[in-house]
Amino acid sequence: MATVQRLITSMQWEAAESRLSEYPDEAFSFAPPLNESALATACRMKANAGLIAALVKVNPDAATHKLITGKTPLHLWCSDLRRTSRGVGFADDVEVVRTILSARPEAATIPDADGWLPLHSACASGSAASVSIFRLLISAYPKSVLVRNKGGVTPLAMLWDRSALNDEDGRCILSVDAARFHERAAEMERIAAAKAFNRVGDVRPLGNSAALWSKILLMARAAYHGSLDDHERNSGTQVDDSIETDTNSASQENVRREGIFRPLHALAGIDCPASMVEFAIKVHARDPGALDEPDRYGNLPLHVAASRRTESSIDYGQSDFDRGRAIMMILKAYPHAVRVSNAAGRVPLNLAIESGATWVQGGIQQLFERAPEALEARDMQSRLYPFMLAASMGATEVSFLLLRHNPDLVASGCIVETEKCSLKYA
Repeated sequence: MATVQRLITSMQWEAAESRLSEYPDEAFSFAPPLNESALATACRMKANAGLIAALVKVNPDAATHKLITGKTPLHLWCSDLRRTSRGVGFADDVEVVRTILSARPEAATIPDADGWLPLHSACASGSAASVSIFRLLISAYPKSVLVRNKGGVTPLAMLWDRSALNDEDGRCILSVDAARFHERAAEMERIAAAKAFNRVGDVRPLGNSAALWSKILLMARAAYHGSLDDHERNSGTQVDDSIETDTNSASQENVRREGIFRPLHALAGIDCPASMVEFAIKVHARDPGALDEPDRYGNLPLHVAASRRTESSIDYGQSDFDRGRAIMMILKAYPHAVRVSNAAGRVPLNLAIESGATWVQGGIQQLFERAPEALEARDMQSRLYPFMLAASMGATEVSFLLLRHNPDLVASGCIVETEKCSLKYA
């Protein structure tokens, strides 16, 4: 007699659901060699949403049960989501993720044996994973965006590398014009799916850029602000304003900074590839105030990029390089920002020093060369000159290089009128 699990393996969804209603205990059995539950088998086989909902209802704990590989049913479902790219199964894909997370939200937080979260699996599926799936996974576990697997890769970097860049030369293949329609990404996905199902022309460029950029912005918002607001899923412009922040720091992870989501601020402030920031400038530079309008703490995107901190030592060199590249690109787009102090009176140079940036790769040299007069102004928080601030942070090379450009600061006992520096909050 066929069990529920055998019926699922043979893709007899209705028969499996019928048998489950008669023999619910079969939802609690585990099949060798992977110790796979009926729910896990259903997710691996991409069963219909009705059967998976029935399995979850009978045995909700199976949603967090791990196979020998460490994978949960949510990992299995989010992996290889190829059906949506052919225009079928879109509704089931979203509904299954919603069903599992409704029963056990913690399923989004469980890594497999390789350190992959379900969000990693969705990112590896590329354009096949819809914006709605990303929203569900990120809402359940906002911190997942920057969680590194055992290879040191975050979901954000994985999505960008696999879906936005050319494999051969690393060139961004997204359309800037299409990405500006990110607010209509869900609509464009449905159109692309319908056309793919009917085999009407090449629909890949239609929604890919808009959908991918919509996912990137969802991830950036979660990483920078610490949460998503479901009631703003269309415009993506408002976030909760319930948590105060320290104005002395331009970038504090997982803190809601203000009531407006600013894409360039967010991407400048999180650990992401430099090419992502470069593309963001192309997409959003024409948005009113994108580069020259400060947040409520007086921080422009340059301040945020300068104060970006590296949370992991796994690839500190790459993160420092990405920060330096981001600084360079923002400076190129809006050079005046280097001479603007934030509301706490701090300039980008001092923020970069305090964040541990290096001289060349980390962007400090670029900030200094654009505003050398900053060497003669004390930092408003520490009351130290930049070379002193660097020394206090243990950055002896940076301290030496800064002092070499103005040794009179030592010769004169560091008695320099701060009025010589023209930097001011603007």
